[in-house]
Amino acid sequence: MKLWDYHTHNYRCNHAVGKIEEYVVSGIKKGLSEIGIADHFPMYLIPKEANVWQYSMKKDEFPLYLRKINEIKQKYANKITVKVATEVDYYPDALEGYKKALKPYLPELDYLIGSIHVIKINKRAWGVDNEDNPEGLRDFGKDLVYQKYYEQQIDLVNSGFYNILGHCDLPKKYGIRPKNKEKIWELQLKLLDTLEDSKMAMEINTSGFYKPVKEQYPEKKIIKEAIRCNIPICLGSDAHHPEKVAYEFQKALKMAKKLGLTNFCKFSNGNLETVEI
Repeated sequence: MKLWDYHTHNYRCNHAVGKIEEYVVSGIKKGLSEIGIADHFPMYLIPKEANVWQYSMKKDEFPLYLRKINEIKQKYANKITVKVATEVDYYPDALEGYKKALKPYLPELDYLIGSIHVIKINKRAWGVDNEDNPEGLRDFGKDLVYQKYYEQQIDLVNSGFYNILGHCDLPKKYGIRPKNKEKIWELQLKLLDTLEDSKMAMEINTSGFYKPVKEQYPEKKIIKEAIRCNIPICLGSDAHHPEKVAYEFQKALKMAKKLGLTNFCKFSNGNLETVEI
């Protein structure tokens, strides 16, 4: 079957390579039926101490970003469906500001990816996947980092603002796991329960295959439990280079089917649809 990639970035976020059109052309070459352009929404409301502002476009660039996606969407309409989206960070103190900032644009968007790159821990904003991840996990304590991360993810889902939960076990990026795995598993189960009661989907993010952790986000047992709970699932490469579009999708598809998945989901104008695989 033809697959679709709902998580791609481009040069505007300042840590990706390539223009939007290059990602779309890559998706066409790889036989995708749809591709979602979901670059980072401006992170200007995240506390500056987290050191993430430079990883997103500026606020005044967002309308230009949407305009460019729509131009390319029309250009390639007979070859691939282009979805208009953005990845919006959830941070407790920023949610209401982002809701207000995004309100004028929501009619144009097919979906919002809700992700957490920054957690509020010990009254400090800390970038959980920054290069100082190992140092931070050691300083704060692995279990506390994971605990705060999942508590914040549960709040993300409960906000009702997003459509897709992005890379939902990101703290493992550098291969560092919690010490008290049972306690963290309880929080992960609570997150899945919250997802089950929501209208959100969860992505299988294949970028983890080439990160230090060497596995997809989330880990298999989370995917297996999500399937058991009938939580909608979609695929996202989190591509930051056109060559990474649909990265290892066949590997992820094979794994998901082995775990019992029978369908993936799509979004159009915020509306979810499931498609049998």
